[in-house]
Amino acid sequence: MKTLVFALILGLLLQGCTAEPSPAVGGSDYFDNTGRDDVLSGGVRLIPIETPKGTFRVWTKRIGNNPSIKVLLLHGGPGATHEYLEAFDSYLPGAGIEYYYYDQLGSAYSDQPEDPELWEVQRFVDEVEQVRVALGLDAGNFYLYGQSWGGILAMEYALAHQENLKGLIISNMMASIPAYNEYAENVLMASMDPAVLSEIKALEAAEDYENPRYMELLVEHHYVDHILRMPPDEWPDPVNRAFAGINPDIYISMQGPSELGASGKLLNWDRTAELSQIEVPTLVIGAEYDTMDPDHMEWMANTLPNGRYLYCANGSHMAMYDDQETYFDGLIGFLREVDSASPKSGVGPDSGTSPAEVGARIDSLFSVFALSGSPGAASMVIRDGEVIHAKGYGLAELGSGRHLTRSTPFRLGSVGKQFASMAIMILEERGELSFDDLATDFVPEIGRFPGIRVSHLLRHTSGLPDYYELPDETFLEVAAGGGDPLLTNADAISIYESWGEPVFEPGGRYEYSNPGYEVLALIVERASGETFGTFLAENIFGPLGMATAIVRDRPEVVIPGRAVGYRFNEDVGEWIENDHHFANWLVGAGGVYASLDDLFVWDQALYTETLVEGETLDEAFAPTVLNDGSISEYGFGWNVGNRIGRRAVHHGGGWVGFRTSIIRFLDERLTVIVLSNASAEAGGLA
Repeated sequence: MKTLVFALILGLLLQGCTAEPSPAVGGSDYFDNTGRDDVLSGGVRLIPIETPKGTFRVWTKRIGNNPSIKVLLLHGGPGATHEYLEAFDSYLPGAGIEYYYYDQLGSAYSDQPEDPELWEVQRFVDEVEQVRVALGLDAGNFYLYGQSWGGILAMEYALAHQENLKGLIISNMMASIPAYNEYAENVLMASMDPAVLSEIKALEAAEDYENPRYMELLVEHHYVDHILRMPPDEWPDPVNRAFAGINPDIYISMQGPSELGASGKLLNWDRTAELSQIEVPTLVIGAEYDTMDPDHMEWMANTLPNGRYLYCANGSHMAMYDDQETYFDGLIGFLREVDSASPKSGVGPDSGTSPAEVGARIDSLFSVFALSGSPGAASMVIRDGEVIHAKGYGLAELGSGRHLTRSTPFRLGSVGKQFASMAIMILEERGELSFDDLATDFVPEIGRFPGIRVSHLLRHTSGLPDYYELPDETFLEVAAGGGDPLLTNADAISIYESWGEPVFEPGGRYEYSNPGYEVLALIVERASGETFGTFLAENIFGPLGMATAIVRDRPEVVIPGRAVGYRFNEDVGEWIENDHHFANWLVGAGGVYASLDDLFVWDQALYTETLVEGETLDEAFAPTVLNDGSISEYGFGWNVGNRIGRRAVHHGGGWVGFRTSIIRFLDERLTVIVLSNASAEAGGLA
């Protein structure tokens, strides 16, 4: 999982070699109103906005003064108010950050025309641009924050005007309303009492939204679990005021009647294909209990060329309240990191930041694990072929008290995809297969999905449906049918013989696919005549000297000293083991264990031609050209593109109690690796 700690670690590494950052603004400087024209009104300005229906005024209010960090806050709804964002007052002034509350047209203190033709996405984008100009914000200081609907508006603004942005924050919003509705139906609604859901649907069908019973059901059975995880009588006053002030004409026409899916004008809104065009530094904030799919929001961060992901393990749609410390620490850290980073700076042994300084600073980030006797994480920083930091924090196994170290093997999750892709590259160079071969030449079980080539599987452009959407019973049945109670790749892939339809034409678009990499593992086995684990051991792990790296495809594969996965059980207030799953034995998409020391050897080998030729590696690290000529920033088992203005490849992983990530800055020969066995509790570290 790629998260904000990578940005913070990189900030530490870059600190000695960047352009001099602007000093933190605090004390009297923060409240210096010299030259301001909003002093009389306490920072409030009513800004005239030109629209096709005439001129209207929108309300804004400035807090503080910072010449290099100015954040314009876009509230959700549509049609809500700025008021629920007032929690920012508890954190941003202390950090010296200038920010602007803003009620969009039709909301709260702004004019409220009644013409429905004004409630269109692009009209709102034009409004934001007029507000920016009026406030004097520019690319040297302008950060745009959008929460929920505000996140949609922020994405749309970035696609239209990113030349004006210094940074972007997308909070609690997916890049696709169809994907949001699918998540709402398959996850959120599926977890509700069927009788309650039926009553809600009946009220919606009758358009009886004013019926007190409608909101009563939503609050009791949905909002307290996924909007704000507090008893309603404890909801903060700013939240209650914002809910009371929603403009229903805007909200219902654009969003629909509730936060349980969307059905208004936004029904078909989808910007997944355009995310890679947003190149400014972007923080995506997701939460475990959100109405929005946290996995989708992590995918967004990975897809954005300059993206980071902040995961709020205890948060919901309003994580700024129910996971407040995580939320604001991450947000403020992002703003400071972007403010201090310079795309033109170099990273190297003469950067001015010593290994001891780097280690001390990283130690402080991970100290909670070292002090608490909990599971934790291990981190490594590699610069110019030298390990300048490598250390474990916390316990590998609670029962024994065994500590995490740089040599502790962790389950890598999806970080292991890079080994599956390397196996395919090795076989291609040996002439045992071609990237252009049809996958059905090796795996006829997917014959119902014609036209898929090996390269499509590598680049997540195959169009295979995701069988992980199926109930667990489906997998257990196919495993039992194979005569072995353990689920194997062949078992799982056999599902395609009778289930699913192509999601899109091969090469038509990027859609992350774990099943695709499980097909690739079968191709490795059938092209080589060896098991996937044996092939990796004989052709990658052994030749490189990755001493503890191994594929665990059966429970009898014992890995001495490995980390055990855990998660924190809030009900009992303690860590419990989270290490077992019936799909643990599937390989290709995951299944690899390795330590920091193993990954150091792997990282260094990728600068050489030890395993494959340079041209093949260049292809692995190149973006994908889709059928329509557009670009997907995924190569062979790696996300590719720029990070903080530098050419980078990276990947994250997460399975049972493990979260992992690796990011490699190719030109600077700088790599950061974080491995965690503390599940979601370490989501902000891995």
